[in-house]
Amino acid sequence: AVVSTQSCHYGRGKVSADDLMKHGKKSELAECVESMAAVLAMCRDMMKGALGDLDDLKSQQISLQKQIIDQQSELLKCKDEQLDSVQATVKTEMRSYADHAAKNWPQQSAEVVTPAQVKQAVKVAVQEEDRTRSLMM
Repeated sequence: AVVSTQSCHYGRGKVSADDLMKHGKKSELAECVESMAAVLAMCRDMMKGALGDLDDLKSQQISLQKQIIDQQSELLKCKDEQLDSVQATVKTEMRSYADHAAKNWPQQSAEVVTPAQVKQAVKVAVQEEDRTRSLMM
């Protein structure tokens, strides 16, 4: 039987709660109350089941969040190892470059090239270029 707050279904059909209270017999009223009790019991059982399901879902959520945190921690650990490896490689390469530079370039101050020396070098280069052109003709 279906029960609502406004009406009750029983053997003779749908009757409003007001009509039942004013004109109904005790047996009809008892039948309506009994059907409402059955519906409430069914609702209670459904709520208990839903509560159990909710607890299971919360437990699963907590478990999954823990797994996510563990995976994120592992990822951070891998990233740290990669970063350490890159830093070590950069230090090694920079050190070897610095060693190579120190061996090949003396630490004495290089001679300063004067404007006159640059001018002389350009003049020599231009003369050599002119000579190669005149030979081709």
